[in-house]
Amino acid sequence: MSIDIEKDDFQSLLSLLSQELEKGKLLHPKPGEDNRIFTYWNIGRILQDYYSRHSYSAEDVNSSYKAISGKLSIGIRTLYYTAQFYYSYPDLSALPKDLNWTNYKILLSIESPELRKDCEKLLATGNYSSREFFDLVKKKKDDLIQFIQSSLYYSQGIPYLYSVRHISGKASLDLGFYTYLDLFKDKLSGFSDKTPILSIKDNDDYSFQSEPGKSKFLYTYKAIVTDVVDGDTLKISVDLGFNIIRQETVRLFKIDAPELYTETGVKAKNFVIDRLSSVPYIAVKIYRKDKYARYLADVFYLPNPSNLNAILESGVFLNQELIDNGLAVKYYVG
Repeated sequence: MSIDIEKDDFQSLLSLLSQELEKGKLLHPKPGEDNRIFTYWNIGRILQDYYSRHSYSAEDVNSSYKAISGKLSIGIRTLYYTAQFYYSYPDLSALPKDLNWTNYKILLSIESPELRKDCEKLLATGNYSSREFFDLVKKKKDDLIQFIQSSLYYSQGIPYLYSVRHISGKASLDLGFYTYLDLFKDKLSGFSDKTPILSIKDNDDYSFQSEPGKSKFLYTYKAIVTDVVDGDTLKISVDLGFNIIRQETVRLFKIDAPELYTETGVKAKNFVIDRLSSVPYIAVKIYRKDKYARYLADVFYLPNPSNLNAILESGVFLNQELIDNGLAVKYYVG
């Protein structure tokens, strides 16, 4: 069957696709990534709807895609990707957050919905470039599953990022650990409640910069390890900023090391002591409390760090390191 692009139905398809491309501004340079994803999803929806109403062979579909490509200046491979994108993600509101189009194209190569879901979580951490993730997905399926099952998902935070809280009519800084600072109420009064703001120190003065949409990066600190309790528990001295120090016991998030009465438990503790005894300070990302009132934490370290950001950018993720060395297992701590 040869596709006749003069047919009214096919002309309607071309018109719908053209309108969608124009609406999404994809025919203009440097479109926004969210705009691109939304537009490609809609193009896929239009294509799936059209071809579900027609009995085309694979060869006929390819011929029609060539016709569309020639008329609208959009790549044939892109058309295939958009159709598969909509088929794999039919609910627009349920699309994973913070992923770009290149990420989605790689994800579409994963047939298993369950495995694809796990890979989405891995990508959303921001710890893998598109190239690194592509190399990961090229692994054999069993190797990829094993990697996913043993990998911890984390999002590195931003130091000195706080949340504004309006308490009893006064604006305060939420420093974490249920600690609130109201020294800057005049400077903070213009920020709405729960706004993430970055503290910027200039000599002895502070200014504050709004960081909308960055709440997930809160509660990241510089800390000094004061004691290693066991393979997954530390005592730390946490720098909350503004010369405020807090002593806490933290449990490493999402892992479980053996008890100290076991040989592996002793090895795990000694491993942590060996890794952390010579570092001047660590970076910690704090989550909620566990049932024993210990804060759950992701811990990062780096020998001889130049500053806290250097640890967050290129430091070793201790939680994952314990798993990789067979000294802890992945575990959701209650």
